[in-house]
Formats: sequence, structure tokens, C-alpha cells
Amino acid sequence: MATNRKWTNKDGTPGEETVWFRCTAWRKTAETVNQYLTKGRQVFIEGRLNPDSATGGPRTYTRSDGTPGARYEVTIERIQFLGGRGEGDVSDPSVSQQEPPAGGDEADIPF
Repeated sequence: MATNRKWTNKDGTPGEETVWFRCTAWRKTAETVNQYLTKGRQVFIEGRLNPDSATGGPRTYTRSDGTPGARYEVTIERIQFLGGRGEGDVSDPSVSQQEPPAGGDEADIPF
């Protein structure tokens, strides 16, 4: 998933930033994501950030061009699809929110 942020600098030039998140879903939420989510589809996601166990922050790495990078990982607890299939940000009432899984251990799911 990507989040985009746009702004105008003091000198009037436009600025833009994209931050990428690796997302994981489980159980019924995973089934719903698999069925309805497509590239470019707008979604609202609630979940928990999974920090690097060694540093407590994002997982850092070195890209193939030698520049440093950071990866943020989120476990999806709830997802809401925005807009119709392939549309903008108008809410689609036919696709409802998915509640977080109740109880159980996520480690027993093979995907």
C-alpha cells in the first residue's frame, strides 16, 4: 500500500512524498482483500505497526543502487474500501467494513 502527500513549498514549487507499507491480512479480512482489492483502489486501513525487533523502528535495508531504504509493516485489523471498483473516493455502501478477527493465534494461518 502507498500513501501520498502533496504540498506547496515556500517558493511555490510543488512537493510530493510517497511512503510504502507492506500489509498483512488474516482470516476473513484476507479473503475480502483478495476478492476486492486491486491496484489503485483506495482503501482505509486500521491496523498495528510491526516494528523491527532489533531496533524498534521500521525495517531498514540498502537498495540495489546503494541508497538506504525503510520498510513499514502493518497487520490489517480493519479495512474499508473507498469508492466503487476502480473509482475515486466516494464511499461504496455495498462493501462493508471488516471487523478484526476474534481471538485465536494468527500464527496458525498458512497465508
